Amino acid sequence: MKELSRYALIRSDPESRTIQVHRLIQALLRNDLDEKRQGELRREVHQLLAGSAPKTPDDNSKWRDFADLVPHVGPSEVVGSADPEVREFALNVVRYLYASANYKSALELIEVFIDEWSKTEENHPHVLRARRHQANILRRMGEYDKVYELDRDTLEKVRTEFGPEHQETLIATNGLGGSLRARGEFRAALELDEELVRTHERLLGEDNVLTLRAKNSLALDYALNSKYRQARRLHTEVYLAQSEATNPTGFEIVLLSWNSMARSVRLTSDLEEACDTGEAALAFGVQKLSKDHWATLITAKDLSIAQRRAGALDEALDNAHDTHTRLTRLFGTTHPDTVAAAVNVSNVLRVRGELADAFELAAEMTRTYPLVFGNDHPFTLACQSNLAILHRLLGNPELARTVNEGSRRGLINRLGPAHHYVLSCSVNLQSDLAALGEFEQARQLGEQTYVQLADKFGHDHFLTISCAANLALDRAAVGAPDAEELRLDTAERYRERLDLGQPDAVTAASGTRIDCDFDPLPI
Repeated sequence: MKELSRYALIRSDPESRTIQVHRLIQALLRNDLDEKRQGELRREVHQLLAGSAPKTPDDNSKWRDFADLVPHVGPSEVVGSADPEVREFALNVVRYLYASANYKSALELIEVFIDEWSKTEENHPHVLRARRHQANILRRMGEYDKVYELDRDTLEKVRTEFGPEHQETLIATNGLGGSLRARGEFRAALELDEELVRTHERLLGEDNVLTLRAKNSLALDYALNSKYRQARRLHTEVYLAQSEATNPTGFEIVLLSWNSMARSVRLTSDLEEACDTGEAALAFGVQKLSKDHWATLITAKDLSIAQRRAGALDEALDNAHDTHTRLTRLFGTTHPDTVAAAVNVSNVLRVRGELADAFELAAEMTRTYPLVFGNDHPFTLACQSNLAILHRLLGNPELARTVNEGSRRGLINRLGPAHHYVLSCSVNLQSDLAALGEFEQARQLGEQTYVQLADKFGHDHFLTISCAANLALDRAAVGAPDAEELRLDTAERYRERLDLGQPDAVTAASGTRIDCDFDPLPI
């Protein structure tokens, strides 16, 4: 080694135990070998790479090993191997890049594999698995339109190749559910995933890692379809089964499950618990994955929402700004997660009374959402209600009413009349009507919305109490005899929250109307 280094034929690094051979020397050595011998040596290199690679790319403790191997994938022409073990190694490298948030590199590599492997057999099992990885990467990068078509086509081919109950078919079906959620087809995704979970449990058992992932998808569906209690129960079940103590590998999976549980706690109105759980999850993410990892940033964004609702507004704003900045750096300004983070920043600013800045950002997001999801996506329509709130607070209730009425009609068409996005929009429209002096119309809408919210979430849910507080004001405005009774009942339900300084409780105690803002749920 010393002789080779002295003549600059190699570069040896004893600390990292690596050797680099100059490209010119590489070329000369290759030219001295005939084609047969080159092929033999290349196959040996492929086997060395595959044999030395970990089998668990989701395990963060193995990422250093994968990082050492990635630079050899291209020069050794791994893509040209048909050896099943080598191709398994190739797919694991892509999965490692995806799990470690190197999405661009993962996408570039998987596309090379698909192009080359498809030349011999377009529907080869390795090609179909590679397409599944490609879909996961594109979904994480926010390319939802591309993913939907890819998921549908891949699922059809996988079902034909493997059969309806093969593991690959189950995984591909789960991917299609994610695409349906991304398209705003929340009910279709719920129906698909309910059946899929039953199939997983029957074929694989309740605690299989794939079953748990299917259950996590179903829990996301529950939240998107206003089934908060079911979402909390299932997210908690999945987290307990996937926690670090039970499953020490796959920190991203553990973190996402932990954060989903915290988010569902918030959605069921336990705001202080949501903050505590979210803070613990965020600390885990920073320690195990880094502060800039996608899953850590999603956890930070959800924690900021919980902090905002709980009344920790300074912490919420700092967290919101930091998360939005980091997501912008990771994905750009129009990625769905960046947009969601921007929506949260606007909402925190509004609650803090910084209306002009909140309005500027909310207006920008109402222009951005159609570019990301389309004009009639539920997120696009619900985001308009955030802007309507600010129109009213800034002195233009007529425009607020127009925006809310349009948003509400669109949401009813997409989600039905009893969805929580529709009901939140109705609460805001009720305030617009009151601001315009149409108190009886506001009361009638409030009565209807209050019954729907109480039936769906119970009388102690934050949305129900918000509606009740506003309805008490409208009843009083029209001289209804039961206005004081409702006001006192609402004050009692807010009593503990008022002591904790939660914004809605403080607003209600001051006799001011409460606004129901929109935060997009993960899909």
